[in-house]
Order: sequence, then structure tokens, then C-alpha cells
Amino acid sequence: MNRTHCDANAVIREVVRRSAQSLETAGVQCALKLAGQLPSVAIGALELNQVMTHVLTNAVQAMPRGGRVEVRAFYQKAGGKVQIECRDEGVGIAPEDLPRVFEPFFTTRNRGLGKSPGLGLAIAYSLTKSFQGEIILKSKLRQGTLVKIAFPVYNLPVPASPAGGRQAGRNPRPR
Repeated sequence: MNRTHCDANAVIREVVRRSAQSLETAGVQCALKLAGQLPSVAIGALELNQVMTHVLTNAVQAMPRGGRVEVRAFYQKAGGKVQIECRDEGVGIAPEDLPRVFEPFFTTRNRGLGKSPGLGLAIAYSLTKSFQGEIILKSKLRQGTLVKIAFPVYNLPVPASPAGGRQAGRNPRPR
């Protein structure tokens, strides 16, 4: 059982803070809409940091003339998951390329100096899946892209009852 967990809001804020210079240089404004008091997510802070860095970098690269990216995080009570969404106003992705966006080395950007090697979304996908998360990408040419990531909520492990211990939910009789 995976016992790694983190505060998604704190990680997202840190990624955006670390990316502030590249966002400003690219002329990209980033809006955060983070729900308060999210439960911990079942992924480590380092891994979520990597996932979010790759997704945000991809969004910035999709807006060569600047624009706006919005990052949201909220709790899906029905599914017991925390969902993170990153929506950009970028160039979008052609329908024929959508099935390949999570493949290693696939890129819609030209290769060469300063260009993408096509690993960011593949890494984000692999990390997300390795922590039982889900990641999907929706995009339309010239209309931007939405990346949705959902992670299970971290549940504290229940300690095993020692042999001969009292049953849970029952109070012992006073002596």
C-alpha cells in the first residue's frame, strides 16, 4: 500500500511560484482557483511537483504570443478524488495528434535548439498512473487545451489491533 501523500494546493502554489519568471517572460498570466481545505492526495509532493511542472510548461509553450492559463483544484466527493485542471488559451492540438500526446518523444513542436523533446506529458502521464491517478487531455485547434488530473484521496492506514485487544467501537466496562 502506498503511504505517500501531500497537500495538492501547496504543491501547485510552489510550482506556480517557481515558474513565475518563465510565465512573465512568455507573457502568460496564471490564475489559481484552489478549493480550501482539500484532503491530502495519494501522491508524493516531489511527484506531484513534476506532474504539475510538466503540465504548466506545456501550457506556456502552447502560447507563443502569451495568454492566460488557469489552474483549479477541487474535491470530488462522489469519487473520493481531488481533481486538478489546467486550462490554457494556446494553439491547441489537432484531433489526429490527441491519441499520441502521452507517448514518449511525441511532440507537436519543432525539434531543435530550445524545442520540446516530447517527454513532459509522457512523464506526467506515467507518474499520475503510477499513483493510481487519472489524466486526460481535451483540446481543439486554436481554442486551447484542458488537462484534467485526478488523484485518490490519501486515507490514513488503520493500525492493526493487537492480539487480545478490545474491539473497535466498544467501550470496556468500568471495573
